[in-house]
Amino acid sequence: MTNQSQLSEETKAWLAAWADNVRYCHYFAVSLDDDKHLMGTWNAPFYSFEEAQQFAKTMQSKKPDSELVCIEGITHIDGAMKNTPNKFWATWQKKHKQRIAALTAMEA
Repeated sequence: MTNQSQLSEETKAWLAAWADNVRYCHYFAVSLDDDKHLMGTWNAPFYSFEEAQQFAKTMQSKKPDSELVCIEGITHIDGAMKNTPNKFWATWQKKHKQRIAALTAMEA
């Protein structure tokens, strides 16, 4: 993952397709190559690819022999906004709430 500095055109198109959807939330996550958890090894969703990259750099410094991969996905709003003590989830939820509020205000 550390070699990838930008989103692929395919991922940019995917992100644009979901950006205006208020029922689903996109995420980027970081995972060890052999771990298939939905939100990555650390259960840490990120709103932007850049945030995920920064987290990957931190994890790579702690686990230098590990191969990290970036996961991208979407999740339904009902599951996305459940209470959680996880600081990564809280930050991610806040950014999606702001995105949804802005979209809703534009429709009004």
